[in-house]
Amino acid sequence: PPFSAEKVAAALGGAPVSAVLSRMRSEPQLVQLARLARQNPHMVAPLLQELSTADPTLLRLVNDNFGDFHTFLRAPGG
Repeated sequence: PPFSAEKVAAALGGAPVSAVLSRMRSEPQLVQLARLARQNPHMVAPLLQELSTADPTLLRLVNDNFGDFHTFLRAPGG
């Protein structure tokens, strides 16, 4: 696409958004988890434990890409 997130970020001098980070932002369960974690950072571990039961595939995505997940948690608005 002519206006991909990567091209826009590069044009603005920012780092390109990874495909994993984009996927995390599109997953409602992860958006909710991030919102709750920002309100109470001590809840990250219990929320991830709950995710292991609710959606093991999403937990695998988080575990395999923890750097992106950390970036996702720190970003305002998910």
